[in-house]
Amino acid sequence: MPVIAPSAIQAGLGIYQGIKGIFGANKAQKQLENLQTPTYTPNRAINDYYQDALGKYSANPYDTQAYGVAKNNALAGTAAGLNALQGRRSALAGVGKLVGIQDNALQKASAMAENQRNNAFNQLGKATGMKASDDRTAFQYNQVMPYENKRQLLGAKASGYNKMLSSGIQNLFGGASNFAKLKANKLDNTQDLQYDHANDIYV
Repeated sequence: MPVIAPSAIQAGLGIYQGIKGIFGANKAQKQLENLQTPTYTPNRAINDYYQDALGKYSANPYDTQAYGVAKNNALAGTAAGLNALQGRRSALAGVGKLVGIQDNALQKASAMAENQRNNAFNQLGKATGMKASDDRTAFQYNQVMPYENKRQLLGAKASGYNKMLSSGIQNLFGGASNFAKLKANKLDNTQDLQYDHANDIYV
């Protein structure tokens, strides 16, 4: 019995360490799995700014109120001029001048509309850059971080179980090996002794 004790203790220690390791690893695993990953909510103001800029750029600049007012003013000026020229001998010469004034006013209105569109395009470019940055931040927090955490967690879990298995195997084999060595040593020692038949013992 004394021969078995050290080997049994070593094997028992290995089993105890393995069981404790498994339960401890499972507890830590559950705590890590329940750990909340920080999330990022995209900035609403940036998104609203982007949508507003996109809407302004998508709109036809010639359908804007500013262009409509400028066009109507040009046409109204021409109409008023034509009314004033009625009955005059210089009416034909005046019509050409009025048409020229109208064309000039319409060109200015068109230039104003194109400038407005260019401004809207610049605003959209700025808003797109802000939104892209906001989207990247949201992707980093909401997609990449949870993936990286899960990947590291699974890697650590696999590594821990492999180490635990390796330690358990080493302890079991160590215990068996020690038991075999002690048993062999006892047999060798017994063979070297002389048996006393009278007292039924080895001396």
